[in-house]
Amino acid sequence: MKKLLLVRSTWMIACHVILQAILINCNAQMDTTVAPAKKWHFLVEPYLMFANLNGTVGMGELPDADVNEDFSDIFNHLQAGVMVYAEMHNNHWAITSDLSYMKLGEDCI
Repeated sequence: MKKLLLVRSTWMIACHVILQAILINCNAQMDTTVAPAKKWHFLVEPYLMFANLNGTVGMGELPDADVNEDFSDIFNHLQAGVMVYAEMHNNHWAITSDLSYMKLGEDCI
C-alpha cells in the first residue's frame, strides 16, 4: 500500500491566493481591448511562495515519520527553486500550467 506525503500549508495557500488575486486584477486592468478570435495571448509569471511542511510520510513497510518544518528550516536548505505560472489563451480556448521545482540539501548526522 502506497503512503502519501501529507502536506498542510496554510501560508502556501494564502500567499498563492493573494498573489493570484493581485495578478488577475492587474491583468484585467491592463487588457481592456477585445482581441480577434484567432490571436493567441501568452503570459508567463514567476512568483514566490513561503511554505512549510507538516504531516506524515511513509513508504512501503517502513515505519511512518512525522514531518514538521517551518519556512526558515526549508529556506536554510534550499539550493534551487523555481515557481512559474504560464498561460496561453484566445477568445475560445485557454491552456494554463503552474510549475514549481525545489531542490533541497541535506543535514549530515
